[in-house]
Amino acid sequence: MTSPRMVLIGGAGRTGTNVLKDAFMEHPRGKALPFETRFTVDPDGVIHTLNSLTSCWTPFVGDLSVKRHIRLLRRVNRKSFLDRVAILAGRLATEIGISKNIRAYKEWELGKVFPNFEKNINLLEKRLENVRYLGSWAGGSDIRKKSLLKIPVSNSSTLASELFRWFLEENYRDLLCASGKDFLVEDNTFNSLQAKSLLDLLPGATLINVVRDPRDVIASYLQQRWTPSKTVDAVRYHKEIMNRWFEVRDTLDSNRYMELRLEDLSSDPGKYLKKVCEHAQVNFSEEMLRVNLAKSNTGRWYGDLHSSHHSWVESELGFILNEYNYT
Repeated sequence: MTSPRMVLIGGAGRTGTNVLKDAFMEHPRGKALPFETRFTVDPDGVIHTLNSLTSCWTPFVGDLSVKRHIRLLRRVNRKSFLDRVAILAGRLATEIGISKNIRAYKEWELGKVFPNFEKNINLLEKRLENVRYLGSWAGGSDIRKKSLLKIPVSNSSTLASELFRWFLEENYRDLLCASGKDFLVEDNTFNSLQAKSLLDLLPGATLINVVRDPRDVIASYLQQRWTPSKTVDAVRYHKEIMNRWFEVRDTLDSNRYMELRLEDLSSDPGKYLKKVCEHAQVNFSEEMLRVNLAKSNTGRWYGDLHSSHHSWVESELGFILNEYNYT
């Protein structure tokens, strides 16, 4: 069966991936979700788990990795009563000026997005399992008691990869069929850092890596709860992400990814959206221009970062500034 056509959008965070996704949400033949699904690239997600079964498989590593993965999938499948309570508590906290994630994935309900998500989770769990038995090991929670160990397949014969490919493609195909669309747009911030594994699993996918002036990225990081709040730490954080991206990029087929500067998209949306669509092998639609792509907050760093940090930030991020021709 043909692999579903997909456009994976990724970046380093705060680079404008949502802007590009919003444009694709207007495409009459594309399906894009208004949120990140996360279950592919997050800890205990598909790629993390597959790597555990590939590069560091042991019976116990496999058992724990798959159990944690299935737990994550069920966590994002539907909301529980506690999730709803946490959402209400979070809103109250926001009203009094407290910004904190009270409960993990409390707003995720992928079972309402992918028509057969829960069924596919159950099938994946069953197919990954190779041996089950009652036993105990030194790293167990209580070595005096036996617990059910589910030893999964390793990836020595690529079986695990085939199972995860089936799981992803089945869910994506179901979604496209239910929505009557031709291609799916998947935006997860760190798709780029996991691009090699994602593109190997999804033959019908391509990656768009969105980049932005790193000085503006740092200024934006300082306002987020999930990134460092001090300039020195934010710069180190961004450098590590970009160094990792450059390593991953070197492993990719040049026909399966492209890089897009947010500033270019903002300055000439029609030109660069056409380039993105051409790369992704989908027809450009004028309806994509309904989204206001003209605002990118270019140059915000000059006012947002303390003047004493300007030269140091530019020096530390010089390799990124040069790579993408930022002056």
